[in-house]
Amino acid sequence: MTENLKDEELSQAGKDFLVKLIDLMKQYPNQFVNPSGKESFDITRDTIYQYPSKVAVLIDRNTASSAESFLLNAIQSKKVKIYGENSAGTLDYNNTQFFDIPCKDFNLVIPIGRSKRLPENPIDNIGIKPTVRIDAKEIDKVNYVKQAMER
Repeated sequence: MTENLKDEELSQAGKDFLVKLIDLMKQYPNQFVNPSGKESFDITRDTIYQYPSKVAVLIDRNTASSAESFLLNAIQSKKVKIYGENSAGTLDYNNTQFFDIPCKDFNLVIPIGRSKRLPENPIDNIGIKPTVRIDAKEIDKVNYVKQAMER
């Protein structure tokens, strides 16, 4: 993490965050740290629009990472239905960090972030389940969703 501070393209806010994180990691070696200090975040919208009254999100096994984070936010709305198959399941560990190793042909890449959903609510290797499952063999998934939304 200290090496990242040398990045000339890193903003001052980014550097300040890294310094705080590095200090926190030094205080708690070999432990998980929570840089925000918060157990959860509440997002409150000032306006809830009447339209659209229904929202469909079509996913498959290639829906991963940040898209899964989007899904977790979206499914909190009563307007949203997720269609398709389970997502990829790649959200529990995140924010990869590159490390040089003696072999010049390879790099070591490891996640440095861990979801606070764990261990109770894992997503990795499971994925996010759709509200309405669509068989992977379905040829025209978009039309399938359109018809389902019209019902």
